Amino acid sequence: MKILIADDEMLVRAGLKSSINWEKENIVIVGEADNGEKTLNMVAELKPDILLLDINMPIMDGIEVLKELKKRKEECKVIVLSCHDEFEYVKDAMRYGALDYILKHKIEPESIIDILKEVKQTIEAERKENDTEYIGIRPAKELIYEKNEFLCKLLKGYQFKDYELTRYLNTLGLKLSNKNIICILFEVDNYKEVLNRYNSYEKELLQVSIENISKELLSNVNGSEFVIKDDNLYAVLLSNIQETSEQNIFQNTITLIKRFQNTFKKYLNVELTFAASEMYNDLNNTGIAFEKALLSLTQKFLFPDNYYFFVNNIDFRTPFCVNSLVSSDEILGENISFEGALDYLISALEGLKPNKYVDIKSLKTFLSRIIYSLTSKFLEDESSFVNEDLWENINDVIGYLKKLKERSGSLLASSTELSNYLVRETVAYINKNYEKDISLKLLSDYLNVSEGYISRLFNKEMNMTVSNYINIKRVEKAKELLRKTTLKNYEIAERIGYKNHMHYNIVFKKLTNCTPSEYRNKLL
Repeated sequence: MKILIADDEMLVRAGLKSSINWEKENIVIVGEADNGEKTLNMVAELKPDILLLDINMPIMDGIEVLKELKKRKEECKVIVLSCHDEFEYVKDAMRYGALDYILKHKIEPESIIDILKEVKQTIEAERKENDTEYIGIRPAKELIYEKNEFLCKLLKGYQFKDYELTRYLNTLGLKLSNKNIICILFEVDNYKEVLNRYNSYEKELLQVSIENISKELLSNVNGSEFVIKDDNLYAVLLSNIQETSEQNIFQNTITLIKRFQNTFKKYLNVELTFAASEMYNDLNNTGIAFEKALLSLTQKFLFPDNYYFFVNNIDFRTPFCVNSLVSSDEILGENISFEGALDYLISALEGLKPNKYVDIKSLKTFLSRIIYSLTSKFLEDESSFVNEDLWENINDVIGYLKKLKERSGSLLASSTELSNYLVRETVAYINKNYEKDISLKLLSDYLNVSEGYISRLFNKEMNMTVSNYINIKRVEKAKELLRKTTLKNYEIAERIGYKNHMHYNIVFKKLTNCTPSEYRNKLL
């Protein structure tokens, strides 16, 4: 398989060449181009199977190259290299025949290899089909696999020629058409908690149940197909063949969503969140519809009480600027208290109900940085007072800030009080739970601070490590059991939290200068 790399940045070309073992993947780099005109000439001359094409290049940009390749009927498959701010260009690229795209800031050898393998499979499949148009009768499992593979390619944005789409739709028995299409995505709410209800075998059955119920609900819906896109991400493609009224299609979509929600609640006791794309009239636009629906699904973070979102109702053209949520100068100013700053932030979040798209990852990062700045300013040594991964929705953030405000009144008036409080809480937890498997990770989750912070703070205040304190507490309890009971050493070790009684013996002797047996004998 031959590949041509076209990018005007030498470092990008060098990185692509050096980061992958091309020989192992059975791919030969036949050339490099640093502008669009050179790219076209090299494609004509070298006939690569795959072209890695940068969107922004001098002389001719990637879109112009794609248009010319299409005009010349070149058969190479194009994978677009794109930057973050070029989404509109990417859409144009897919429209003019690009098969896939890779974001430059997310280039990873593994992801590139995966995409190349899929493209190679597409090329090999096309060559095989060109050799013969005969399609034999295939086993049901093979047909199901091919259906899912085709539908996933549509969702990923693969571009098919008209005759290819017709052949796939007919030979795979798909109920889709190029008319009034809507892409609906859904996921199970509180998925981790739901999974905890099941053992490992039952977890597999959960996904099977989701698939079976979904297909049953769609069995009487004309022009519909279901596919599992990812772990806890499912897609329904609807092509409203007979319905022409956009308002009726919209209402029918809501009705179907509500039917799904009620059925899953009844039979699996789970709730779902849905996102529906805009209506489109070309299956080759499914990838774009999928991406927007996927982004819409993330807005659940801001609207936890909503269970369905429509792309039509979200403004993607001018996304919400998270930096405009609060003014850093005001919230970190000289004339504001810790509680006042928290009130200001809470009020801003409670009033955050935008109709514009919000990048949730950026919002979380922005909030964690603001909280970091606040705690650094008012609490001095505190540097990791927040774990944004614990935030499932905006209410969790608000609740966290309110809890922080409550604690600030009595316990966090100064960094010294904060330190004393956290150390007291750590000591109290160990004293109460010394027999359990206590780790810094467990303590950091319990106190909602970082492992490094609680470790440094404990060392500073107690002049010993957390693990040393745990050992001291356990040995104190061991002495008590040696005095008051006839339990054997291994029984005492298990009772005070040591899985290995030899480890217990070593720790005991290190702290008391004698073994547990010697200590007991002294008491006789």
